[in-house]
Amino acid sequence: MKCKLCNEKEADQTGSHITSAFLLASQIGKRGEENGYLITTNPEQDYSKNQGDTGIKEDFILCRGCEKRLGVVESIYATEITQKIEDEKYEQNFERIDFENGHYKLNCKKISSIAFQLLIQSNIWRASISKQPVYAHFQLSPELEERLRFNLDLFLPTYMNNKISQSEKDWIKMIEACKDIFDCIPLATIKAEKIENKDATFEFFDNLSKNPYHIILNEYVIYLFNNSLDWYDDFFELKDEFILNEIINDVPEKAIITIISNERYMQIVEKIRDLAVKQRIKKIEKQCIKELLSKGVQITPDVLKQMVIEKVNEIKM
Repeated sequence: MKCKLCNEKEADQTGSHITSAFLLASQIGKRGEENGYLITTNPEQDYSKNQGDTGIKEDFILCRGCEKRLGVVESIYATEITQKIEDEKYEQNFERIDFENGHYKLNCKKISSIAFQLLIQSNIWRASISKQPVYAHFQLSPELEERLRFNLDLFLPTYMNNKISQSEKDWIKMIEACKDIFDCIPLATIKAEKIENKDATFEFFDNLSKNPYHIILNEYVIYLFNNSLDWYDDFFELKDEFILNEIINDVPEKAIITIISNERYMQIVEKIRDLAVKQRIKKIEKQCIKELLSKGVQITPDVLKQMVIEKVNEIKM
């Protein structure tokens, strides 16, 4: 099987993280010490089982070279954003602009805006091509998926003779000189201000919202738009809280992260959790009805409610 990124070399890499490992380190722990718990609507799921990071890794979708190429932008983002955005020592690296509703945005001054875009694009693209259960329901349109793939392959560092052939400095100089051909697919990147307990965050890829696509990666809420910047879908209910042109990354010169309060972020998370619980209860109810019918038991609201409660109590947490 060919690498899904370069479409040339054999996909010989094992254990490729679909989501950049550093983005989820607060959730799953360090490499080799991962702790991961998948939240689904499956009535049979055992929540007591630590799944580690197996659900966010996949074998044989990338070649080793492309894995290394992706690692370059991951390293840059981790160094310039993840390690500094919440540290007051580096506040000069981020130009803060406040909004009237209490939210604000940060213009990230120390990272290449193209490297910033490539990191976000790469995570969305990998989720779209993955067959892992966490991501399998999420699918970009074929045209958009190919736009992302082509953009990544064109702009990621060159890999030759079993190594990255450019220094980070030379690569950034090169991509900055090619801004006019970079496909800057519109993105809004929104972050919870400063969540201390990041075990409370998680990954979510909405399978219904397309205009824009709705994504949560740890403490980030990400919207991927089409070129017309249509904002019709509003599952996260943030549309009325922003003027889109003020937060969108739609030209190569922009590297904007919009900040919302921890409380506002958790409202979104809790909404998703509540919906998952409701869907799971519905599935348990259907399962109970089938069992009662098979046993010839008369189904009444009280009988059904009692059986559902028993099933819920059997779930291992």
